[in-house]
Amino acid sequence: MSPDRQALAVAGAVALLLAGVCGAAVVLSYEPPPPEPYEPTENVPAGTDYVGTLNTTEYRSDPAVRNGTRASLRFQSAVQFYDGPPYLRALAVSPPSNASLNTSAASQVTYFGRSGEPYGARLVVANWTASDATEALRARHSVEFTTETRRGFTIYRSDRGPAVAVLDNGAEGGPIPREGPRLLAIGNESAVSDAVDVAIARADPETTPETVGGELLRRYDGTDDGYVRFAYRFRPSTVPDYPFVGPAVRTVEYVGTRYTLNETAAAANETAPPDVRVRIRITSEDAESADDVRNIMSAGKSFYLLQSSNATLKTELRRTAFDIEGRTLLADYESSPSGLRVLVRGLFRNQPEPQSLARPSPAIDTAHQEPA
Repeated sequence: MSPDRQALAVAGAVALLLAGVCGAAVVLSYEPPPPEPYEPTENVPAGTDYVGTLNTTEYRSDPAVRNGTRASLRFQSAVQFYDGPPYLRALAVSPPSNASLNTSAASQVTYFGRSGEPYGARLVVANWTASDATEALRARHSVEFTTETRRGFTIYRSDRGPAVAVLDNGAEGGPIPREGPRLLAIGNESAVSDAVDVAIARADPETTPETVGGELLRRYDGTDDGYVRFAYRFRPSTVPDYPFVGPAVRTVEYVGTRYTLNETAAAANETAPPDVRVRIRITSEDAESADDVRNIMSAGKSFYLLQSSNATLKTELRRTAFDIEGRTLLADYESSPSGLRVLVRGLFRNQPEPQSLARPSPAIDTAHQEPA
């Protein structure tokens, strides 16, 4: 391949990667949603660089949906400049096979954290107690926990990292309900502690909690609803210094993505899974920069259409469309879950050397396997 063509191939691949094709890494059994409406950002502390949510009921609605979503997640996770939620990791804890924690009990998961720091946690709606979570963590990581009570909320701190807290037990020692879902924070000690501070403030009618806001919240809200939904601050300094990248990618500020299901195909054929709709929003400094990013992505799409000998991959590439909304590039894609796997596998196999993309292990087309 000539240097010019190689540069264009990399341009298209990285641009499509940048778009944030992403999914959810949790493999769970069906559990009815909580009885009360759940607004995840009301519980996320301020000062975070990413926020993302997962509705496990929709994610688990069809095995093909789960596998296709997970395949795109693994593709996303291989990108060194992805700074969104760590969906590839376990839901909240990854218990050993002999642990008593019922991971099928979770119905909603919210991720928040900071880029480049060991700061992050998951807010999990499940019928677990704090003891359920700490016992699973103790069995998995051989850690011990101590407790601290703060205004009626107990934080379980481990001697080597993980922390746990129940956030809806009420202030000043309010009772934990015996049945029904609870909201737990599980993750880095600092992040869990901040989540507890939010819960304390929410329990006090005279206090306004300091929660995620500003541009990050607007970009998260702008993704609309979806079974996978997230936004993160983009760090241009993490993008490899390819000649083709130039100022366009350097002006990107936020990336947001949503995944929704289109039931039309399933209605026409009872054995067919629903189609997956992906909308990606890439926000740059201004409209001109957004248009430059669109040009890079369109060039990459055209290159693959001309050079690829895979007719199925070409079909999937034609399903992508790009538009501009102010300073935001909208990238839309809709296909079957198997088509989504074809797309991400084809893009993955055409990547340059690992200077820009670290290949995951095992291979991407084994994406149906459970996380470690």
